Amino acid sequence: MRALALLIAALALGFLAAVPAQAQDNCEVTSTCKPKPPRQTPPPPPPPDPCNANWQRAERSGTIASYDQFLRTCSRHTKAPTARRRIAGLRCDAQYETASRVGTESVLQGFINACGNHPKVPAAQTQITTLRCEGQWQTALADQTLDGFENFTRTCPNSGRITEARGAIARIRANPLDIKGLPARSTLIPRDGLSADNKAAATKCEGGDAVACSRLGYSFDLNEGAPKSPAWAKALYARGCAGNSAIACANLGIFLDTASGRERDLARSAIFAQKGCELGAKHGCVSMGIFHEAGKPLAYDLSKAVSFYEQGCDQGKTGGSALGCLYAARFYDTGRAPIARNPAKALQLALDGLKLEPTNADLIALRDRLRPSGSSSVLGGSTASGALPAAGGSGGLSAANQLLQDQCNRNDGPACLNLGKFLEERNLAGDRPMARTLFGKSCLAGQALVCLKASAASALDGFGPYDFAAVRDYFDRIPTANQITGAGGFECNLRPFTCFAVAQELYRPSKKPFGDKVKAAQFARASCDAGELRGCNLLGRLRMEGQPVQITEAQALEYFSAACSRGQHAAACNNLGKARETGFGLGGVRGRNIGLAAASYRLACGVGFAARPVQPDWPGGPSFGKAEGCYNLGRFYRDGIQYNRNASQADIHFTTACTLNYREACAAIQRRH
Repeated sequence: MRALALLIAALALGFLAAVPAQAQDNCEVTSTCKPKPPRQTPPPPPPPDPCNANWQRAERSGTIASYDQFLRTCSRHTKAPTARRRIAGLRCDAQYETASRVGTESVLQGFINACGNHPKVPAAQTQITTLRCEGQWQTALADQTLDGFENFTRTCPNSGRITEARGAIARIRANPLDIKGLPARSTLIPRDGLSADNKAAATKCEGGDAVACSRLGYSFDLNEGAPKSPAWAKALYARGCAGNSAIACANLGIFLDTASGRERDLARSAIFAQKGCELGAKHGCVSMGIFHEAGKPLAYDLSKAVSFYEQGCDQGKTGGSALGCLYAARFYDTGRAPIARNPAKALQLALDGLKLEPTNADLIALRDRLRPSGSSSVLGGSTASGALPAAGGSGGLSAANQLLQDQCNRNDGPACLNLGKFLEERNLAGDRPMARTLFGKSCLAGQALVCLKASAASALDGFGPYDFAAVRDYFDRIPTANQITGAGGFECNLRPFTCFAVAQELYRPSKKPFGDKVKAAQFARASCDAGELRGCNLLGRLRMEGQPVQITEAQALEYFSAACSRGQHAAACNNLGKARETGFGLGGVRGRNIGLAAASYRLACGVGFAARPVQPDWPGGPSFGKAEGCYNLGRFYRDGIQYNRNASQADIHFTTACTLNYREACAAIQRRH
């Protein structure tokens, strides 16, 4: 067995030794085997990136300084944008903490502006809303106006003060006469500066006479026989309204509607307008119509607006409001939905309004446009150019004057003038209307200087109904402005309106052959010195335009104020608004009062002042002042000056001004549409 094992082992060793040679023989024969390449050493690993380590350190630190350090050395690293975002976020975090701690609206808003996408922006906006609502609440508490509390409930419905606000609204509506700042009813009315009639009214008012309180409040309001005192006007209107004086309630509503600044309380104004209307004050009904037409403070409802306007018009009965007739007539004239167009009804309303205000220019224009052709007279009627009726009224004529009448009937201008002068001076019943006709006939017969007298007679009281067409036509027949200064018999101290009328025509450069503002100033000064407030207003306007008139800016401002408050002339109210808006007469722009400017424009436009509508530039004449006042009021609404931007309100006032031929207003409407 041992020998066999050794043999097997020897054979195995011999076989193993023969294999390499055989393999070598095979590679040489077949050429299929290749030698193995030499083994290569792998490259060393790259060194570690220091920016990664810097980033890890910055992330662990989480501070602005650490991220700044990373960016200074690794600005192009893939983590650089992330680092910048981290820095912005940390800075906004710090800014929010500061803003939240300071807690003022400006600082919080600065955070929002700088960090618009930050997660804390909604919280900052909530804080701003809370601050604004708290400020609005404090203002409402201080003012105690119904407007203030109702505005608070609309803008801050989620405030914790909302229950208190609703309680205040309910309290005011239950007792609207609980107006902050009113003197106690037992407080005596100051007598200083009161006329005798107003002193008697003060005594009656203190004794409980509501009508006397109302009249005295009106005197304090408009500076008529009493020093101007808005505080006492409001107090006395309130006393009168407490005694159920219809006019006092309506006037109190108007006062609160037209008050400036934080004293204005439109919502409470509507309460008193309604009460005045219900008690029988027709201008209170007109105010209600205005509120419904404007949609503030009452719901927008044109049907109700027209109904209140017609109620205020009251078919032209005594005590009615011509403004109500006019506003209702305009609806029926234009047919604003849902009111169907009805020209016949519009004409009737215009005629009703003229019963109340025969010289209202807007009503006259509406009437003349709507009534059938051929029903209106021109230049004083058929007698202006034809044969005269028997002259002399109840006094008869002498033989000499009868001869003048015969000559006048043959178109002898001087004879017509002389007979007219005689009748004017005699002034028996019917004399002066006939004198006006004679002056017109003399003008048409070629007596150019008499045309001014005819024009004035067509406007002055006592010479018959105001005839604006005749006024303008006669003025147009004066060939040169120089002849006006030589016209005899027009002493301004006797006829101040005539001097104003001349000044007004000279002031308008568009009316040929006029346009001499130097002479306009002379006539305006003469009429103003004679007590014609419109002349004072025109004199102030010329000073505002830089014309060489011998008055100061402060005097011009006084003229505007007097003519607006005492005469209620639209042009004066508009000029007063311009002065307040620009600071004219108030020390320049620093003295501007935009709130009072807006109130003056409202008066000029006739908005919210139904108790005593603004008058045109002259009785029955055009109201350029009203047109410009409405345009300026529309401009305030359009541009967000004093009022919130309100395109619909702006359009209403621009449309009114455009219908009065104010070109800028028409252009404003065209630009909008």
